[in-house]
Amino acid sequence: MRKILIFIFLVFSCDTEHEYESKNKLFLDPNNNVELNLSDIISSFEFVGLESKDEFYIGDVWKLYVDEGNIYALDMFNSASLNKYTLEGKHIYTIDEYGQGLGRFIGPQDFVIDEENNEIIIYDAASMKLLYYNLETGLFKREKILEFRIGRFEKLNKGRFVFHLNNHVGKGFEHNIIITDSLFNVENEYLKIDNNFRRTFTYLPTNFTEYNQYIYFTQPTDYNIYRFHKDSTLIESYLYVDFGDYSLPNEFFDYYESRKLRYKHAENSAYNISPYFESDNFIYMSFNFKEDIRKSRIESKLTGKIFQFSKEDLVNDIGIGPLPLWPLSVYKNKLIFLQQPIELIQYIEKMRGSMSVFEWKMFEEKNTSLLSFYNQINKDDNPYLIIAEIDF
Repeated sequence: MRKILIFIFLVFSCDTEHEYESKNKLFLDPNNNVELNLSDIISSFEFVGLESKDEFYIGDVWKLYVDEGNIYALDMFNSASLNKYTLEGKHIYTIDEYGQGLGRFIGPQDFVIDEENNEIIIYDAASMKLLYYNLETGLFKREKILEFRIGRFEKLNKGRFVFHLNNHVGKGFEHNIIITDSLFNVENEYLKIDNNFRRTFTYLPTNFTEYNQYIYFTQPTDYNIYRFHKDSTLIESYLYVDFGDYSLPNEFFDYYESRKLRYKHAENSAYNISPYFESDNFIYMSFNFKEDIRKSRIESKLTGKIFQFSKEDLVNDIGIGPLPLWPLSVYKNKLIFLQQPIELIQYIEKMRGSMSVFEWKMFEEKNTSLLSFYNQINKDDNPYLIIAEIDF
């Protein structure tokens, strides 16, 4: 898997106007790279195919969540459904009540697991509502229409929610972070929306992640990693990532008629930190660099080792097959990647076509697990997971 990144914890300072200053900074040169053997950071891995049948076929997964016993995969665009699986990938149920009206959705954009109330809550962007389902059965219970449009959300303790508005404005809501009580009364608002970015929507791989009773939050073009304690309504700037001369220039934050004009000023910059994952053993983050480069940084909490790399720097010496640009989730000390079967099929075909008979024989001997999994899938199957134990 990937390597752990080093991070520095920040103390936050917030005044009555909700301004923040991180006192802990991570100075990061995005040019730094290292060629990395995957065996240097991944101690073991497994493939988990998500059971494929016509009635619950999914395509790209917008959000992935893994807990002690289950996998939850939200497919926003292809099947407009949320699917629950066992950790072995066996299908349990699908929520796909597409349409308008009570208990139905058109654009399922996010979900959270509320273990306290044994519910799964889905946000439908098309109708601006939360839909509640029984966590064990997937049966619909109730719904709540919101007064504001959001990008993503998370559940805090004591029935509270934290919502990210992603620069949506309207009905008096002028901040990107809204914290409400269980009845959706606003308790706190943070991160005022810049007038130059109103209705400028950017979706990161993730905005919210969780570790050790904290919710971590990143937002587009912001170099802070914020966090909330699940028992609190306060926000803190936990870490500020300083890219030095490669930070976004001031011109980027001016008003522009189009996204294209704005992002011309980002051509030589590092920005959009996401995902950010923490576990007991490591810290991982990913970010954009220049026009089309995605970089990752991973740090071990155990040894202090740090690796920064792009996908092209990874040396697949453990037979894990093709990896996507970033992991979608973290579980305990494991990073979880999602890959399409066609990517693996094309990878194996390319390797076989480029090797001599002797070379292919050697490849087969070194990649028995990969080839065994390859022989079990076809191009029309559901995506599969690569679950990698990080240890270095």
